[in-house]
Amino acid sequence: MRTPFRSSDIIKTIALASMIFDHAGYALVGISPMCQMLGRLAFPLFVHEIAVGMQRTSNRSRYAFRLLLLAVFSQPIYSIFLFRDPWVPYLNTIWTFFFAV
Repeated sequence: MRTPFRSSDIIKTIALASMIFDHAGYALVGISPMCQMLGRLAFPLFVHEIAVGMQRTSNRSRYAFRLLLLAVFSQPIYSIFLFRDPWVPYLNTIWTFFFAV
């Protein structure tokens, strides 16, 4: 029996596609207003899903810890992709989600 998609799955998929479109546009084309405009849709959708996740989780500290791990491990990738240096002091958006939780 196939389970139907939940609305949060659809929102996450739209946010992920928007983010990939933005990042791929930046990597392939450079700064493109169209890619940026479509990509900026991702952040509010992910914020919504983080809020829903916090509301539905049974253990908020474990949820926050998983966000922290994701932020720590994705930070060098973010820094290398944007700044070509893994030690740039600018934080990725997952840190924003972690601090908000």
